[in-house]
Amino acid sequence: MPFAEGHYRWRDVNERFDPHNANALRGLAWLLSFLPASADTSATLAALVDVSPVHVEGTGPRNPRVANAGVTALFRVGDDAARAELRALADRIAFKGTLTQIDNAPAASS
Repeated sequence: MPFAEGHYRWRDVNERFDPHNANALRGLAWLLSFLPASADTSATLAALVDVSPVHVEGTGPRNPRVANAGVTALFRVGDDAARAELRALADRIAFKGTLTQIDNAPAASS
């Protein structure tokens, strides 16, 4: 359910990540990398990387640090599904910092 926008200082509060929750989300992404590898985990992390650097009009990207945490977690998972997701993300992501991190992940080229 969307928030009522008149009470918040952000232009479109429903399109942004809350800064405090974003830090928790980064931690959860990192913790996922300690679980046994699964295709569901890799797909979830890839979805997080997909939506985090998306540009929100008037404010910039949602939260590139969350996207970078997802890339790090995918690299740490390291199974075939995670490597496939990293390769697919390299084709889809346009945000330069996250794309650089994906390109530098050794798992993307394996």
